[in-house]
Amino acid sequence: DAENYFDRGNIFNILYNYKDALKDFNKTIELKPDYTEAYFNRAFVKDELCDIILTSHKEREETYEKQKNIMYV
Repeated sequence: DAENYFDRGNIFNILYNYKDALKDFNKTIELKPDYTEAYFNRAFVKDELCDIILTSHKEREETYEKQKNIMYV
């Protein structure tokens, strides 16, 4: 039921497994569209995933710049 997916989503969230947490919060909302906490938790997880993606992109850019500077020194 929706509560089980919600609880498991929270566990995944605590474990920093945002991809599976997102799936479970989506399933919670599918089963119980008025589950307000599931929407809140899903928004939090999406925000965390965006931060990870942006950080990863920024790190790649910084690494590229460092390598470029080494090559042209």
